[in-house]
Amino acid sequence: MIDLRSLAAFEAAAAKNSPIDFDTKNISIPGSEHFLPIAANNGLRFHVDSCRYIGGKFSCSGWALSPLTGEPLKRIFALLDNRIIGMAAPKLRVDVRQSLQAVYDNLGYTINNQVNRTIFNGEIVKLLAITNHGATAIDAECRSENKTNIVYPSRIEFDEYRIILSNAKRETHTRFKVDNNIRHHVDEISISSSDVSVSGWAVLPSNTKANLNVSLVYEDNVFSPPELFLHPRRDVASKIGMPPVGINAGFILRFSSGDIKNLDPTKLKLLIASDDEINAVANIVDIVPSISTARHLYSPL
Repeated sequence: MIDLRSLAAFEAAAAKNSPIDFDTKNISIPGSEHFLPIAANNGLRFHVDSCRYIGGKFSCSGWALSPLTGEPLKRIFALLDNRIIGMAAPKLRVDVRQSLQAVYDNLGYTINNQVNRTIFNGEIVKLLAITNHGATAIDAECRSENKTNIVYPSRIEFDEYRIILSNAKRETHTRFKVDNNIRHHVDEISISSSDVSVSGWAVLPSNTKANLNVSLVYEDNVFSPPELFLHPRRDVASKIGMPPVGINAGFILRFSSGDIKNLDPTKLKLLIASDDEINAVANIVDIVPSISTARHLYSPL
């Protein structure tokens, strides 16, 4: 069991954006007797739904629970440069409880806070999820309006049943089940000497409320775009018979063509993926060379 006085001390530290120290067993506040133990192999079950930095504001949301007891988080802290930049208490996520057949409803979290340092696109924000068993660190990749030229491509392996992404820089491995039923269309593609721009829409018929992530695939690498904008497509919603609001079926991605040496446009593909842990599915689709520039109601369904 964690010490509630130590948890209260971390809450007070979060209000001051205080720094945090780590060792192999504990997380502590410098100059304080208070610490939180690092959870030992508790296999926390979690998902980061969104992690963004826009206009000086950091926001992050998702869900988590302990697989040992099914209990929700006590608190979750966001760290950048080993300094607390935000905190949240658990909130209701009835959808997660129903999907996981869990006992508790308050499995969600949402962190919203102004931060005094720029977070660049693709930067990793560390989340500390606190349960009765201690603290578990979670890496969350942040989407930001502030771009850098640093790109860490992932290697991709796939067959007719699964897709595996491996990123040696971030030491991550992501697995998806291939779903050939993902519906999509590439409306427009533009390739210049400086960037690649692709726009279109994508929908997962088995879960029309799911927002899908879109990345560029080139040969054996996947490049998460520095600029990815998801937006509503009422035309697609009406044609498919889904709610006109609540889902961003449309996508626009932009990518520096200089990040891929000797770019051959005919080898470009898209990875369309739902990274929801409950239903992690994806597919790799061609970017048809002769794209119609007609959009909206004229996009083939």
